[in-house]
Amino acid sequence: MFKISEFKNLSLSFISGILLAICFPKIDFEYGAWIALVPLFLILVKVDSKRAFTFSYITGVVFFASTIYWISLVSTLGMVLLVLYLSLYVAVFGVLTSCLFRRLKLPLALIAPPIWVLGEFARAHFLTGFPWALLGYSQYKQITLIQSASFISVYGISCLIVLINASIVDVLLFFENKKRGWMVLIGPVLSVVAVTIFLIYGNISIKAEKRGGVEEAIKVGIVQPNIMQEEKAKDIYSSRERVLNIHLNLSEKLLKFKPDIIIWPETALTYVDNYDEKLITKVKNFAKHNNLHLLTGICYRPPSTSKFYNSVFLFAPNGAMRQRYNKIHLVPFGEYIPLKNLFPFLSKVVPIGDFDRGKEYTVLNFYRKGKLDSDRKIKFACTICFENIFSDFTRQFVRNGAQFLVNVTNDSWFGKSSAPYQHMSMSVFRAVENRIPVIFNANTGVSCFIDKYGRISNRVNKGNDDIFIAGTGFTNVSFNDEKTFYTKYGNLFVIFNIIWLVILTGIYIFARIAPCPSILPT
Repeated sequence: MFKISEFKNLSLSFISGILLAICFPKIDFEYGAWIALVPLFLILVKVDSKRAFTFSYITGVVFFASTIYWISLVSTLGMVLLVLYLSLYVAVFGVLTSCLFRRLKLPLALIAPPIWVLGEFARAHFLTGFPWALLGYSQYKQITLIQSASFISVYGISCLIVLINASIVDVLLFFENKKRGWMVLIGPVLSVVAVTIFLIYGNISIKAEKRGGVEEAIKVGIVQPNIMQEEKAKDIYSSRERVLNIHLNLSEKLLKFKPDIIIWPETALTYVDNYDEKLITKVKNFAKHNNLHLLTGICYRPPSTSKFYNSVFLFAPNGAMRQRYNKIHLVPFGEYIPLKNLFPFLSKVVPIGDFDRGKEYTVLNFYRKGKLDSDRKIKFACTICFENIFSDFTRQFVRNGAQFLVNVTNDSWFGKSSAPYQHMSMSVFRAVENRIPVIFNANTGVSCFIDKYGRISNRVNKGNDDIFIAGTGFTNVSFNDEKTFYTKYGNLFVIFNIIWLVILTGIYIFARIAPCPSILPT
């Protein structure tokens, strides 16, 4: 039980959690992110480590429960366990921030940002990773601001947000006790400088588009079939041809645009055994008859094996199956069971598939006639399902030569929730980080095109609805071969934050071993 005196801190914890949650789709109050951590920080600068852990954990639970609630539509237990796990990162952040601040008396703005960045980076990689709702993603609509992600990725935008939150608290503490000294104002100065640089660079980057040369472009059509999960699961073998015909009929509507390639979503064809000659022949004939390339998701089992893969197949205009990519980053407890022998009971709790993972970062390609009537190879990569939420993972395809990205997915599992919008919003950062277009194609939505600056266009929609409706989308996708700093060098920004955090930790340890006056005057 909390004492009466702790109700204020409890309220502040809840406020931070709610403010963090409403920054993300579908509410999209992205401006709230710039003050969301202020209530929590007001607690952390005054409490001990134990209470810092408790109140930070409460913030994390409120935040994640409000953000990924839709997982309960698949598994309530899975959602609860994931929320409790993810909240630990916020709790550890709170403890480390509180300890370093109280011991070193440095400005909060020099302490909190690197800890938060390291926490997000750890969350994106530990136990296969789940980098959903990283703080930077809340700003996916702020196109000018996020252009710096081409250097510092989404983690850099998260860092900026935490810096500003911490700086606000530093200013409040300064007016509360002006004896703390001028160093408290370092954070606000850094914040103003950083935001100015981000906005200037963003404006220059976007304006450079008008001054640049003519980029190569291809005509791309996408199909959003809106097939319910129950339809796919019901009598799988008899429903496959019916599902295929829905995709073919919608694709017919795109032929008037003379597309170079038509894209279907994840597992558009379900459980194709040994390439299922009848179904595959219909796909081949469609591509051949209309002289186009066709990319489709297929859940298939190769000949002479019991293995299943979640894959995409690329069919050529001559009807040949040109290339295939097998999904590498499988969903734990969704597409496979980690340490299966230790958790056999989980197959009864959540709907777990039994897929094998791919092993190659395959860059797909096809040829299109160029201006001089010479064949021109177009190179792209296709991520499947939640693979697009991993910035490091996606970056590998671009380093291997992909000129644009495609993500095919099936978010129908999560109903009419915020899940599809949150999922799509993360692809905005994949575009900006690597300065390449991204095509986001979903079974039930949101399906759209994202240019290399992160601008969303041509959503498949009917009136105000863009999920759980059937439709098609078309646009010219422009691209080039440029590589960003982030594409070339990866997470150097994260490494910089780790180094700074190591320095702070060293100072903290030294201060405990050899007590000395605080760094700031009191």
